[in-house]
Amino acid sequence: MATTLRSFFLSDLHLFARRSSAAAMTPRIHHAAAQAHTMVLGGDIFDFKWSTRPSFEHSIADSIAWLDDLINAYPECAFYYLLGNHDAHPRFVIELDRLAFRQPRLVWQPYILKLGTCVFLHGDIVDGEPTDIALATRRKLSEDKPQPHPSRHLLYDAVVQARIHRVAGAIAIRRTAVLRKLAMYLTDQGYDASHGVTDVYFGHTHRDVDGVEFGGLTFHNGGASIKGLPFRIIETKLPSVPAAEPSKANELAKQ
Repeated sequence: MATTLRSFFLSDLHLFARRSSAAAMTPRIHHAAAQAHTMVLGGDIFDFKWSTRPSFEHSIADSIAWLDDLINAYPECAFYYLLGNHDAHPRFVIELDRLAFRQPRLVWQPYILKLGTCVFLHGDIVDGEPTDIALATRRKLSEDKPQPHPSRHLLYDAVVQARIHRVAGAIAIRRTAVLRKLAMYLTDQGYDASHGVTDVYFGHTHRDVDGVEFGGLTFHNGGASIKGLPFRIIETKLPSVPAAEPSKANELAKQ
């Protein structure tokens, strides 16, 4: 049987944060990348706010090295990176741009990505007014906040250990309200069902959404790689391609 390459979406690894369980997920990430013609990294892959690295410079350098190693390991795969609210820092963006220049199989976007009939976004658009300008303002305000004091890392560790974050997240982010706001934003952007979009992949809310239909679209969220929370690498609806012809999948980005 001929080998085919598939497409995957994952988000919210929160690498470098104590709460992250991404290290245990690494084999799954590499297993997916080895089978992929396209992998979309949907934001908050790195967590610069809660990073335990010795300095911000270390966090940036380690994030670029992580991406570079992943891209180099799988030459048949195209990688797309979407910024999230924990990794949309301008210094990271500068290095991400430099990496994309060196790695032609890497493309990054600040807010939204459309490939074929699929749309990908981080999802922090749901935190306020659903416009790009409002989202950029919220990310800028978050970026300007100082790094948390080490004592706050210990406090958050206690919250994660007690799994209080699972209850708080469920109360704060109701699925219907999230999907309604996402659908509103996508309509404003011209990425709704009337424009041929069928499936939407997003992160941020840390809640698993497995093919829920709303507003003529099917929504997917793999949760978050955080201790005590569910996490999935999602196979997308992008067409599979023969292993010898992975470049055909990249043509979807031009549609």
